[in-house]
Order: sequence, then structure tokens, then C-alpha cells
Amino acid sequence: MAKLLKQAIFDVRSFYIQKLKDSGYSFDTQVLASYTISELKKEYAIIVNNGRKQES
Repeated sequence: MAKLLKQAIFDVRSFYIQKLKDSGYSFDTQVLASYTISELKKEYAIIVNNGRKQES
């Protein structure tokens, strides 16, 4: 069970890091890797919301 949870956390972190990198986020992967999942999610939400505002 712990191994499955550890993999799930790794996958979520990887997802957010990749999405931030794809959107042109200015920090490198090592900096992003030091972020918690909550911090990554917050940064991703900011980018998504900014993109929506620009489309309006």
C-alpha cells in the first residue's frame, strides 16, 4: 500500500511539474521538484486562471 501511495504522489508531482514546464514556467525542474504538491497545484491554478483571463 505504501509503495502505491508513494507512486501516486510521484505521479501527481510529475504531472504538475510537466504542465508548468509546458506552459513556459520560468523555474527549472530542480526548483519545481522542491515544491510541495499544494504549491505546484497553486502555481498551476494561477497559470490556468491567467490563461482564462487573457482569452476573455
